[in-house]
Amino acid sequence: MQDELLHLCADDVRQKIIEEVESTGVLGLMCDEARCFKEEQMTVCIRYTVGLDLFERFLGFIDTSEKQDADSLYCHILKYFKHFNLTKAQIVAQSYDGANVMAGKFNGIQAKIKNTFPYAIFTHCMAHRMNLVIMDMCKHLKVNMKKTATLGKANDIIKGVIQSLKEARSNEGLNEIWKNIQSFAEKYNISFEMSYEKERSKRKRYESNLLQGFVLSTTTGAEFQSTESDSVETHFRVNAYFKILDAVIVNMEKRFSTESLQMASAVDNFLKLNFNESKFFIEHYQDLLGISKQDLRSEMTVAKNCIESSCDKNDFKLEHIKKYVSKQVYPNLYKLLQVAITLPISSSTCERSFSAMRRLKTWLRTSMLQNRFNTTSILNIEKDITVKMLSDSIQ
Repeated sequence: MQDELLHLCADDVRQKIIEEVESTGVLGLMCDEARCFKEEQMTVCIRYTVGLDLFERFLGFIDTSEKQDADSLYCHILKYFKHFNLTKAQIVAQSYDGANVMAGKFNGIQAKIKNTFPYAIFTHCMAHRMNLVIMDMCKHLKVNMKKTATLGKANDIIKGVIQSLKEARSNEGLNEIWKNIQSFAEKYNISFEMSYEKERSKRKRYESNLLQGFVLSTTTGAEFQSTESDSVETHFRVNAYFKILDAVIVNMEKRFSTESLQMASAVDNFLKLNFNESKFFIEHYQDLLGISKQDLRSEMTVAKNCIESSCDKNDFKLEHIKKYVSKQVYPNLYKLLQVAITLPISSSTCERSFSAMRRLKTWLRTSMLQNRFNTTSILNIEKDITVKMLSDSIQ
């Protein structure tokens, strides 16, 4: 009896989500995997809009303990969508971590999803990419994105961070930090010791003779050779400050290349109603949505003039677009805005579902069946829908 009640409540919540997705017709897919005791669970989450309001929702967990290859996971996702009658909606974007089985260009899930849904562009989760940058940076050391964030906002932040780090990589930037370090050390009576004083007996790695006389563009296995004439500041500059900044800048430019951010840049320009600079995004979804480029250009021009007449040109935000753009007056622009907002920038909603998973499936509940686990999960994670439905039914 209890299982039946849970199942009915979960079905109502899930049906509410499906109805919202069908009203828009497009969605973004987010998946991730995690281990729960002896089971391998894959979470399925979706991102969609209702009007121009953004939602990220959890659909359920899939037990993938038997096989975790790309073909099996892809089949699980398709079966899950068919089971809940979500095949009518078009997947326009997908976001996973960087594992080969998920992000593989030829045989990964993203490639297989794209074969079925050709407009489903893949975004490598920005949070996972940033984590990889930090991991690469930490190799040189010897000692939040909100749900409502858009791909365009992420592009701005990433470019801004890279530019700020490049500007900080200078003697002026070091001098400013070094003064703070010295004042902190004096205040708490901390003395500096050079690493060569502690590691005099340790064998040092030198540059190969074959590389002598060459200007190197990448790091090698050689270590910086501190001498007794070096000051603490010089040692810190070479072994810590410049070394760490170089690692961060190089890896951010590699992980967030111009090519990988092409769509993000186009979306950013589209949200600024810049038609010419957003053609990559417009042309990608033009056929799917039946957009007339000529009509769209006119709509974007009129909407931009209306918004700029009522607010500062330099303070152009998505909230202003939502206020002035309606489906009846700007049909082409409205459709593309829904898609632009739907594109996911990370799979953080999947990570949040794993937190709930570990709260629900404790070691005392390891024998819980998959069906009951899914019903309790969606009722817990999407409690805002549950509470609203309960209050509506009481009224």
